[in-house]
Amino acid sequence: MSFLNSRKAICIGISSLFGIIMIFYYWYILLVLCIPTDIQYHVEYVANNICIQRQLMPAHPGFYSVVWLLSGFTCNYNVIIRMAIILIGFFWGMTVYMSTYVGEHMISNESIKKKPTNDNYRYTIFVIAALISCLIYPIPLFKYYFFVGLLPPNVYSNSTWICGLPFSITIFGLGIRQIEAKVKSIRIEIIISILLIVSALFKPSFAFVFIPAYILLRALHSNWRQWGALFVPLSIALIPTLLLIAGQTAWIIANPQTLLGGKTHFALAFPAGWKYTLPNLPARHVILRFLCSFALPIFTYVVYPKWLKLVSHQFAILCTIIGFLIFMLVHEVGVRALHANFIWQVIYANHLLYWVIIITSLEWDLKLKNDYLRRLSILLIIGLHLVSGIVYLAAIVVRKTYY
Repeated sequence: MSFLNSRKAICIGISSLFGIIMIFYYWYILLVLCIPTDIQYHVEYVANNICIQRQLMPAHPGFYSVVWLLSGFTCNYNVIIRMAIILIGFFWGMTVYMSTYVGEHMISNESIKKKPTNDNYRYTIFVIAALISCLIYPIPLFKYYFFVGLLPPNVYSNSTWICGLPFSITIFGLGIRQIEAKVKSIRIEIIISILLIVSALFKPSFAFVFIPAYILLRALHSNWRQWGALFVPLSIALIPTLLLIAGQTAWIIANPQTLLGGKTHFALAFPAGWKYTLPNLPARHVILRFLCSFALPIFTYVVYPKWLKLVSHQFAILCTIIGFLIFMLVHEVGVRALHANFIWQVIYANHLLYWVIIITSLEWDLKLKNDYLRRLSILLIIGLHLVSGIVYLAAIVVRKTYY
């Protein structure tokens, strides 16, 4: 018991330290350097539109309502922005903690043989993987754009995406538990339902990929004769969030004045993502940045396709594919068209995909000599992405822009 408590204390300590570091980082770039990001825009909406003008909350009110509540319902922008910075640092710390906790339980349920190593070593791997997953970033091939055109596993400039990240990791882990478990738990389905609702209140994007991927994998990992029995548990887990998203969509259509002003509606097009969110990039740059965004998973599954047998990888890949299809097919028309609101589900899924690859690369015992060389090459790419992430965070400070 003392060993378990010490591991938990270490994880809490490391997660808290990372959260504090991120608080100082955001404090510096937002309050000292005054680098414009979505965070100030969201805070300004709370201070001015909601507090002073008494306008309606956005369709996803999570961040706005929580930061306003923690600020004591003040209209003072300086107070709210400071509370927002603390809140964002807290959610980064929670992301590390939940990635460690979920990663440990997720790997313990995977079916292939694990390393005969002690628990201390394995737990260290989960903590390291959690930290790396929050810092990795694609290697931008064109220095004048560090963000535009990429579908990275991390975004540091958007408060609502950051606040939804620890929930997406937890929901993902619970989904894997249900897919792999011989005896399914209705209690877990209820927890998934609750967390999906909370996640959607911060940003509904992860639900766009989780819901179809979860349904499909539950069906594929069940005998077709059992498909009828999936209706009740899946309904419990998913229907409340589907109703919430339908309500959010109706809210946006009925109240176009909230957040952005002007009319908006949803439309289908191809290629919606490239056409409406990357309009100023040459085609070759878009293609190269797409390849950079998914360089690690593409390389990983080419050199070691056996990992495709793992449910965690199947789930993350399926979420990423679904997210990218939505990105390419659905867009908003009107003033919201250039705000890329159908890009966020790809970034959530890509974070999960990179994270499970990092864990598997560090964790599994590969018996053949070629396997060690393959894993070394994968770890080298992960290292390059880690360096790229640190460079990107530094570049925001130096260049005074997150673009």
